[in-house]
Amino acid sequence: MHKQGAATWGYTRQEAISNIKEVVEMVIGTLTQDNEPIPENEDAAVEILPDMRVAVVV
Repeated sequence: MHKQGAATWGYTRQEAISNIKEVVEMVIGTLTQDNEPIPENEDAAVEILPDMRVAVVV
């Protein structure tokens, strides 16, 4: 799962933050279950947008 990445959203800021926590827990849970190390990436970026956007990853 972490190799493909993850994304989430919410109708409100609080809902989006809650959903982000859920996704992070899922990714860490999968890594732990598979006995894989939790990656450390200082260059990783989180972007919070004030309005709705469309993102497509191919």
